[in-house]
Amino acid sequence: MLQTQNTRDDIAFGEQTFGMLLPDFVRLFSTFNALGFWRIDIDSGHSFCDERTAEIYGFDYRDGPIGLMEFSARIHPEDLGVVMESHELAAVDHCSFQKIHRVLQHGNTYKFICCLGTWRAKSDTGGEIVGVVFDMPKQATDLQHFP
Repeated sequence: MLQTQNTRDDIAFGEQTFGMLLPDFVRLFSTFNALGFWRIDIDSGHSFCDERTAEIYGFDYRDGPIGLMEFSARIHPEDLGVVMESHELAAVDHCSFQKIHRVLQHGNTYKFICCLGTWRAKSDTGGEIVGVVFDMPKQATDLQHFP
């Protein structure tokens, strides 16, 4: 079952996070994870992503909207319904979501990725859904470090 929650307004970065600011967190997280950014314009239905998201999903990056058929073809058929449901819930209920699903790789194997998204207001429109996506670690016990 897909779980959603409202955007966390109760988190104040700084003192409550031991001095870590949001840019520090993004920098730290992206040191160890390929982090891609994406958005969906609710009024037009067009989806956009950065180069890293295209790489994670395994299609060629280009400026402009992503083809829905191309995007959908990369998602495991058993996972496609919950992926679409999460986007619909965010658009209708103005909520946030986190989901793990499988994406087709070259060689006809699948990998797990994690996708987080939230609805965001956009003046004079129905808003947009914005989010991040990243590869799941191959094993829960993987240890990586950088000097």
